[in-house]
Amino acid sequence: MKLFLIILALFWVALMLVLPVRPGNAATTTERALSALCPGSESLAPHVDSSARRYLQHPVRLVAIMRVESHCRMDVRGAAGESCAFQLHGVARNGRTRAQLRDPATCIDTGARWLALCEVWCGGLVSGLGAYNSGHCGRSKRYVRKVLAMVAKAWAAIEAKGSRS
Repeated sequence: MKLFLIILALFWVALMLVLPVRPGNAATTTERALSALCPGSESLAPHVDSSARRYLQHPVRLVAIMRVESHCRMDVRGAAGESCAFQLHGVARNGRTRAQLRDPATCIDTGARWLALCEVWCGGLVSGLGAYNSGHCGRSKRYVRKVLAMVAKAWAAIEAKGSRS
């Protein structure tokens, strides 16, 4: 089973590298998610798409996390010193300063990297989302529900816009 999962993961990575990304489709989904959850932040779509591909994350999930954490605002600072739209602090910042995290590309890339590490560390999406928020696998179930509700809201808006086109 482990060998099968390794082969599947390698196939997925090879597929992502070999097949050209159709910018119209990838950007449209991300732009629509940003439009639904963070109106006026559609310019972040290229950064979200780039980080999503780099860390094998779905862009709608990244947008949902930004919405829950900061309403997609790069200039937000949390009470515990969290920075940028992903509200990163401590080891999640990967050595980045607040000034560096004000750059949307750096913020989104660092947040996507931390999410990917949490998912691997905890062994799955739900536990990884909980660890993203709390630093411990399997915690923050309320946070996980909020993020997944935002994902559902984004997909509903994307589907609604798709049916109108």
